[in-house]
Amino acid sequence: ILERMPPAWELAVVQERYPTMYEESMNTVVKQECLRYNKLLWCMASSLKDFRKAIKGLIVMTFELEDVGKSMFVNEVPKMWDGKAPPSLKPLSSWYLDIIERV
Repeated sequence: ILERMPPAWELAVVQERYPTMYEESMNTVVKQECLRYNKLLWCMASSLKDFRKAIKGLIVMTFELEDVGKSMFVNEVPKMWDGKAPPSLKPLSSWYLDIIERV
């Protein structure tokens, strides 16, 4: 999952390309969505890196990291990610492909 993760949006580039204007209210929505997906991608990347370290014994396996591992094992979206993502009932594999397409 970590290797296929798309890069985060450059918010400065988004701001330049879609400036906040009264006539173009969708620009505000685009910027908010970019910010929302950046938070999700950051959460996913950091938890996966920490989970990898915890498996190796380099850091303590917290309850949240244990949930990430268990959820991935049964193909479910971890609770830590689910709260930051758009609502979905898809299994982890389909959910992740959907996130990649959206970003």
